[in-house]
Amino acid sequence: MLYNIRQFEYIRAGCHSAEFWISSLSGCTDIRTKLNYHILASRLEQFIMPAEMELLDVNSTARDVENYLERFDIWCLTKSDMDDKKLTAYFLHFVGKEAYTLIKNLVYPESPIDISYTALKNKVLQHFKPINFVAAERAKFNMLARSHSQSVRDFVLQLQTQAAKCDYGAQLEDQLRDRLIAGIQLPELQQKLLLCPDQKFQTIRKICEQYEDVKHVTKTEEAVLLNYSKRNNSRMRTNNKFKPRTDSRASNPSTRHFTDRNPNPMAQKFGKCESCGRNHSRYSCPHRRAKCFSCGKTGHIQLVCRRVDDEVDPLETASIVSIASDGSETFTHSSTDVEDIAAIQSVIERVNVASESLIEKRPEVRIKGLTYLLDAFRMHYLCLDESWNYSDTFFSGIENVLKKGKAQDQTLAAECLAVFAFQFDSQNIVECYARFLPVLDTALRDVTAPCAFRAACSVALAVFHFLTGHCEFVAPKDLMKSLESVFRGSCLKGDGKAPVLDPTVSAFHVSALRSWGLLYTLLTSYDAGPVGTALLPVVISLLQCANVDMRIMAGEIAALIYERIRAEVDERFKGPYYTDLVRLLNELATDGTKSRSKVDRKRQRQSFRELVDTVTHLGTAETTVNFGSEVLVLTSCTEHFYYDLLCCLLKGGMTRHLQENFQVRDLFDLGLPVVVSHSPLDRRALRDQRRLANLFACKLRTQKRGSHRDRRSNVVHQGDY
Repeated sequence: MLYNIRQFEYIRAGCHSAEFWISSLSGCTDIRTKLNYHILASRLEQFIMPAEMELLDVNSTARDVENYLERFDIWCLTKSDMDDKKLTAYFLHFVGKEAYTLIKNLVYPESPIDISYTALKNKVLQHFKPINFVAAERAKFNMLARSHSQSVRDFVLQLQTQAAKCDYGAQLEDQLRDRLIAGIQLPELQQKLLLCPDQKFQTIRKICEQYEDVKHVTKTEEAVLLNYSKRNNSRMRTNNKFKPRTDSRASNPSTRHFTDRNPNPMAQKFGKCESCGRNHSRYSCPHRRAKCFSCGKTGHIQLVCRRVDDEVDPLETASIVSIASDGSETFTHSSTDVEDIAAIQSVIERVNVASESLIEKRPEVRIKGLTYLLDAFRMHYLCLDESWNYSDTFFSGIENVLKKGKAQDQTLAAECLAVFAFQFDSQNIVECYARFLPVLDTALRDVTAPCAFRAACSVALAVFHFLTGHCEFVAPKDLMKSLESVFRGSCLKGDGKAPVLDPTVSAFHVSALRSWGLLYTLLTSYDAGPVGTALLPVVISLLQCANVDMRIMAGEIAALIYERIRAEVDERFKGPYYTDLVRLLNELATDGTKSRSKVDRKRQRQSFRELVDTVTHLGTAETTVNFGSEVLVLTSCTEHFYYDLLCCLLKGGMTRHLQENFQVRDLFDLGLPVVVSHSPLDRRALRDQRRLANLFACKLRTQKRGSHRDRRSNVVHQGDY
């Protein structure tokens, strides 16, 4: 009987094959075992557990969870007499401890065993499946293209995987066919596909696969023929190790040049290392992470640095040098222009290095790179477009930091993305917005994320949507509703008192309100009236909060709403809350509450005096901004709002962007950038013009003030005579 117990323990330990146990019993000589052979064989199914599946990973993606549930459904089809209760029990047993805890929390207060398997499956899918932006997924599908190293079958699989998220319905076959033809990246094959009479997806797919197979076979045959010719040539060589380069010694009988016929096999295999110049693999080179003393980059030494070759003076190596004369028609750069171009190229090289550092594992390296990128994008206008070779590296690094980074580098990445939007080409900003919209929107809605990160995401979303215009990804009113749900947290509570919030939370609410105002300027005239009127009660409540920045921003939003509605909808618009709003604005313009700091009261009074004039039809005060030789005049609340927002984003580089950035200049209708002359004569002429203009302005100012001055002294002197 001891033998039977061991067999039973072995079965319980994991042997699920009944045939193995029966075959082992058939060779047994124990009489008692043979008597119970048929009984134990008939009862064997009671002790053997069904084949188990792996545990459900709660950290896996939604697609992996769907695949797990589909495999479990297939496993259930192989079992007979499977009622709903037993199906639920098997499912809860297979998913594991962590997944069971998750399911228990999802169905609380009910017990998981009392719920049907279909209901549990729907709960799990609803939890793991993210929000699907169909428009964004379709935009990604339309941008798919086959790379040169990607096979046709892999590209078709990529198309089908992405199309499953796009909900094309009956148009699925047509969309797959069109995207396959457009993204195949083979002109000869595209022409053949367009001329094909049968325009079905399966037919087009077979033609592409056949074309790739034929090309692969042809390439293989060429490689075989090439190897065959190399072998024939090698047989004809001599076995001498050294052979003279030439057999004739008549030209130079005293000199003989020898070449090595049997070089180092490692040198033939790897070639020259780009890190040190020797013949070995670069991955095993000890200088692969060395820092160059010439260019400062990591990955090579000064001996093989390419910048050393680039910095050689061409005048020293050129055989013929042409110098343009004064009357020449050939355009030549001045020394100052060359210095500016060299400075910009140096900044771009450092930006490229900082973009590569975004994929580093150490947070301090990523933070250092993001800080430099943020400063470079603010202080310089680099005019980057799709031809920038490091665009994919930059976007991938920013996306990786936004998803998996720490709080500090996530905040810097979102701020860098908002500033970079003014650097990138306006025609390619739509693709960038479609790529980062799900990540930024998810972070904005995540209440567990840091407030600084959520504030940066709100500004980045608003800037991207503003520069993109009216796009198909998301409507501006949907984003405005999400932002409104954020800054409503600063409104008065039910008892009429202002909430006491943390400074980071208040700053987040201010950023959300500023982003809402930027999106409001993008609305059409039809939507500006209802949306603005609906927000006025919230604005009145925000004017009574404890944060001075929130009060000032709420006043600016109120002035922005009234200006747009009166300019585009109704000239005499006041609204149902006009009296309360004007009363609050006047109180804040003359506020003298001692509980508030003197600096806050001064800022508040200065801001609300101008806002009261705007709301009460008295007009907006003009603001003049001088930058270089140009002047920017802000005449409306919208222009003031744009200027303040850009000052918050660009900070110290605002003047440079006003002078050079096309998007910023179009925002204020400044036209094309003014060409700044570096000639000393031009600078002297401009200086003389400014001096004469100042003298003329001083004379007019003196005449105007003279008419209002006190003339009693003149009367006294005349009476003395």
